[in-house]
Amino acid sequence: MPVSQTGLRGSLISKLLSHLYLLPCPSCPLVEKFTSEVDVDRQKFELLLAEKNEQEMEYEEKLKHAEERSQVQLAALDTQYQVCMLCVCPTGPPTNVHIHTHKHEHAHT
Repeated sequence: MPVSQTGLRGSLISKLLSHLYLLPCPSCPLVEKFTSEVDVDRQKFELLLAEKNEQEMEYEEKLKHAEERSQVQLAALDTQYQVCMLCVCPTGPPTNVHIHTHKHEHAHT
């Protein structure tokens, strides 16, 4: 036999009410303990998340500075190479190019 909607609704309501009585009281010491533990864990998580975000920003900044230094060094090396290529030396431009920290010089052999 099919169950009427009112009978089904009544049985669902009674099941819900019976489950509500199984829930612990909000002022129960056990609930308070777990609530405070969850709050502490949430604070730890937020602190770790903030630290992670700060470390990511620092890493991105260091990476950006390293890229900028690399670009400057590459430009200096390219300029040095171009200067060496334009040198008028009886032996021609130097065969091994390296970064000079002083003015351009050639060793003639």
